[in-house]
Amino acid sequence: MGDLDTAVLRRYAAVILLGGTNENPFDRDDLRSALVDYVQQGGKILVEGGQAGYVYRRNSAAGEKDCLFRTEVLGSDLYVSDAPSSSLIVPGEVQKTLEG
Repeated sequence: MGDLDTAVLRRYAAVILLGGTNENPFDRDDLRSALVDYVQQGGKILVEGGQAGYVYRRNSAAGEKDCLFRTEVLGSDLYVSDAPSSSLIVPGEVQKTLEG
């Protein structure tokens, strides 16, 4: 994502950011700041790949890397886990709602 020209973001109503196997595709402060500005001005972002959810999680023990990026761009208030467990199973009633 180092090649993203953040000055052109406003031309688009929505952007999709693909991190792929890069574990931290948002490691540049200027990139995160531009993405936050874009969202605050009404832009929509879909983030895929990498470990963005983990890297920018709210973690009282380790501190927080970028709260504004986490809340505005990732739309996340809490990172639970990416390990399979019973806590990640969607309850039946909620699953019915999601199915339509």
